[in-house]
Amino acid sequence: MFEFDLGSPSRSLGDHLTLRDGRTTVAGLGQQIALALEEAILVGRLTSGERIVESEVAADMGTSNGPVREAFHELENLGLVVSVPRRGTFVTEFTARLAREVFSLRALLEVAALRLTLGGLRDCDLERYDEVIDQMGRYPEGPASSPRLLVDWDLRFHDIIFDLCEHRLLGQSWRRLRVQARVLLLANGVLWNAEARTARERADGMVEVHLPLVESIRARDLASAERLFADHLAEGERRIIRKMAPGEGERLTRVEALLNPINPGTYP
Repeated sequence: MFEFDLGSPSRSLGDHLTLRDGRTTVAGLGQQIALALEEAILVGRLTSGERIVESEVAADMGTSNGPVREAFHELENLGLVVSVPRRGTFVTEFTARLAREVFSLRALLEVAALRLTLGGLRDCDLERYDEVIDQMGRYPEGPASSPRLLVDWDLRFHDIIFDLCEHRLLGQSWRRLRVQARVLLLANGVLWNAEARTARERADGMVEVHLPLVESIRARDLASAERLFADHLAEGERRIIRKMAPGEGERLTRVEALLNPINPGTYP
């Protein structure tokens, strides 16, 4: 594991990373660096658009540039960084436009997974949803005690349909998109109900939001499930846009434009 120290005003990655486990092999170092950088992006220690310098990371780690380059490549595949020729590697800029694209693509992927899954759904599959709902409803030590736990359990709920659909490429697409969705949800705090006075109120709210989705799946009602999942994701997109671009928050969401076309071809 790595530990980040942002005390230096220079914001160079050489200051951000120190290797804790001296026994880590070079073969696993690239993934370790990638995970550490992902964590820094997730919690805002590396900011949108910030440059990450390969040579500084390598020098700090006492390794060659190879593992760092491997980490950058992995993060670029996940959509967390971009490499610009002759300029370097930068944290992805998490804009309102990107948020719209992430949530609309999520909706398309989840609807596809629903269509592949509901016809062959077993009762034991539904138990996975019930377990997640039970966890969401726990208090005070449950997910509702932390913004990060709320996001992680929300995404675990959405992981299930991709596991059940048994479509490898669809699952891969979700896992890549999931990383960006996680950053957007946590950075904007849209799942954290600041008006809830207690963890119990927050937990009850999470259950209330997700239980209708489970019931539509339990009923094997594809039309209802598609509509509810689309509405659920459209609301997520809307909340994020209200945070990132307040003037656009009430416009037609990209999810609605794709799945419930009121005015086909009209996209925000």
